[in-house]
Amino acid sequence: MIFIDSCYFIALSIKKDQWHNNAISLLDVIKEEDNCMVTDGVILETIAKVGYLGGGKKANIVYNNIKDNYTILTTNNLYDKAMVNHLKYDGSLSLVDVLIVEKMKELKAEKIISFDKDFDKVDGIARIK
Repeated sequence: MIFIDSCYFIALSIKKDQWHNNAISLLDVIKEEDNCMVTDGVILETIAKVGYLGGGKKANIVYNNIKDNYTILTTNNLYDKAMVNHLKYDGSLSLVDVLIVEKMKELKAEKIISFDKDFDKVDGIARIK
């Protein structure tokens, strides 16, 4: 089981992104995983950024790829708990990122694909970059 952060999908979709080549190289890691998961917040962040940088058509393609190939998890039941940890990290982890962390804890997941080094602050999570 592995979680995927929005920065991965953005980098994969936008050729001029600094992490684009890294994202392509991680496709093999994703293919090897049995269950790749994203949160609803990851979809919101990804589509907003890809739409802004690459246009609506590209954002739609990315959305359909995520919807068809990844397990999408809702996080609305975790907002209160996430806000406690948002304060713990003094805002350095976004609310979407803290919701990912809370969902990972809930499912006892330990790996995330992300280029966001702020995940390195979280005990028990290994960031694959």
